[in-house]
Amino acid sequence: MMKIFFLLLLLLQTVLLCGGVNLCRNNFHISLSGWKGTSYWGGKISHENVNGKRYMKVVSTSHDGRVYARVYNRYVSRTQFKEGLTIKLTLRAKGTGKMTLGLLAYGGYVNNPVDFVPAEPVTLTPEFKDHTVIITAPQSYASMRPYVELHGQAELLAESFDMASVPDRSVVIHDGKMQIIGENEQPGAAVFSTNQPNREFTAGIWKDFEHTVVKVKSDAAGKVSVPMPTGFVNSAAVHVYASGVTGSAFAVREASSACRHSDAIAAKIKLPHPVRMLVIGDSLSDFYRGYNYVDRLDSWLNKYNPGLFSVRNAGVGGDYLVRVQERLVGMMPGVDSTYRQEMYNDLFKEKYDIILIELGPNDTRSNRSENYSKPLTSPEQQRRILTYIINFIRRNSDARIVVLAPSPSAPEASLKLAANIPAGQEFVLFGKPEFIDAFDAVNREVCKQMDVDYVDILTVMRRAPDRNSLYVKDRVHLSAKGGRVITDVIMEYLAEKYRR
Repeated sequence: MMKIFFLLLLLLQTVLLCGGVNLCRNNFHISLSGWKGTSYWGGKISHENVNGKRYMKVVSTSHDGRVYARVYNRYVSRTQFKEGLTIKLTLRAKGTGKMTLGLLAYGGYVNNPVDFVPAEPVTLTPEFKDHTVIITAPQSYASMRPYVELHGQAELLAESFDMASVPDRSVVIHDGKMQIIGENEQPGAAVFSTNQPNREFTAGIWKDFEHTVVKVKSDAAGKVSVPMPTGFVNSAAVHVYASGVTGSAFAVREASSACRHSDAIAAKIKLPHPVRMLVIGDSLSDFYRGYNYVDRLDSWLNKYNPGLFSVRNAGVGGDYLVRVQERLVGMMPGVDSTYRQEMYNDLFKEKYDIILIELGPNDTRSNRSENYSKPLTSPEQQRRILTYIINFIRRNSDARIVVLAPSPSAPEASLKLAANIPAGQEFVLFGKPEFIDAFDAVNREVCKQMDVDYVDILTVMRRAPDRNSLYVKDRVHLSAKGGRVITDVIMEYLAEKYRR
């Protein structure tokens, strides 16, 4: 198994794993819905009609000197595939020969899987049977997709399939604090609080690309302390897990000058009382949990105000104004829920001091098939829906509302990526300047009319000497440097509100 450390590329994380979460479900009587084979694997997949019912049929073929079949499902709900996550796969099928259920693991921007994570092979039976396996993620991945493999000459008919994360709901492990250290500093221990006193846990320890697994034990209060590896170049992490539940702590090494700059801003902030923040945002808030800009805020503010700052991150990858509105409406009794509705569960049952709204990259995206001629969200829609969201929040919370300007992305670099995509294939462009400027203008207009604070990250990010460095390879999602820039701008705003 390839050992790839995706500390900085844990993409597309999106469901909070506080309980069992369905990730993929198929009724093959209706459709195959995402299941397919590839030209570089053996096997043939079809949607077969047998005695008036339809099934997924998989048959082995000869390929590269082997007789086998392998098919997978490319449609899996986005979630945080942390090391230690337990995933249950159930395929109701009958057939002949041997079969393996497993997971294909993906990382970062690699289109092909970097790992195969199989369960033990089983023998198919002449009658339909539920074949169920539970797999524990051996490390953290950007995504995991289910696959079915037949060994030798074999075939199967399948009625249904289900994939779900199955953590033990009774186990609680709180993440450790992010540590941001300079070039010559060493991190402190990663400390986790749990509700499991005197229990053995597994700890996955990452030092850059080096992975070590050890056993650790909580103390009588349920606290787990694990030494963070020292001497790493870029990043380190500790994942502590048991029963499918994982707590993570990250350490990131940056230039000492950058650390001093952020530290100087954080030192100006004096919180007079505990401050609770809610973040409503898209993938810039949702992705890379544990070490994104939200976690940076948490780390820096608690350095000089220990225990006084906390945050609930309700960011959802892919979000735009319409979807946020739908999810807010979906909180009301009798209203249908929408995509990842669970992220807003009990959203306003706690008291917040600040509610931060970070949106724009998806609202301003445009499609090549339309010659990048219009944004997803028109200015008229933006004005109406942002006003609705602010009014909705005010009806449910007394918190100060803060709106972030949109991130500008790096569209010129994105268009260079598009040049390598065949003509006729869709490409989504983020950050077209005129759409970003129009979105920023409407934001400012609405915030002024409604007396809402506006924090301008747009100007600062556009002035960066190398804007590409603020983003990862897709030129949309934030790199460590991009996260630091946004954090510093937000802290400057907070320093004006809570100055020492």
